[in-house]
Amino acid sequence: MENRSQSIKAYEHIKRVSKKNNINFYNSLNQCSQIELKVSKKKFYEFLIKLIISQQISTKAASKIWLRVESFLKKNKKIKDRDLKSCGLSKQKINYISGILDNKNLMHTKKSDLIKMKSKELSSYLLSIKGVGDWTVGMTLIFFLGKEDVWLNNDHGVKKGVEKFNIHEDTIMEYSPFLSYLCLYLWKNL
Repeated sequence: MENRSQSIKAYEHIKRVSKKNNINFYNSLNQCSQIELKVSKKKFYEFLIKLIISQQISTKAASKIWLRVESFLKKNKKIKDRDLKSCGLSKQKINYISGILDNKNLMHTKKSDLIKMKSKELSSYLLSIKGVGDWTVGMTLIFFLGKEDVWLNNDHGVKKGVEKFNIHEDTIMEYSPFLSYLCLYLWKNL
């Protein structure tokens, strides 16, 4: 229930700021329903692999590839590069995913371990993983840890939404403490 009440607070806050700063976005928000921030229940390494798969490809293509990779993961056997290649992954992504699967510490990292880390420590930890950049860190904060105030300024869809609604950069921080929700609404309204 708390997640639902937070999504209501976020929706109302984003509408209030938009009404003041951007009437087009405000009108668009009035046409859509509230969005709840859904946090992944996957194991951390699975979540990271799914994110790496989704980097710079369409959601539809990423979903298809993920289903193939997930079937290999469920078999609980050593996944070979040729298995990943058969799923439709590029050589670079195969390298990144193999690195995750070979990293024993990473394979045993739990959500509770990440929650205990301070922001800089968490960011450094994630960025030390091959294939993880700022976008993946932000997506992890939002969709794995449930952080509500993360701005994904490097996300293609967020950039398109900001452009579509002509949201001025100097007003973005007014949406805090619900920047993650702002990203969700921008994606929804593309």
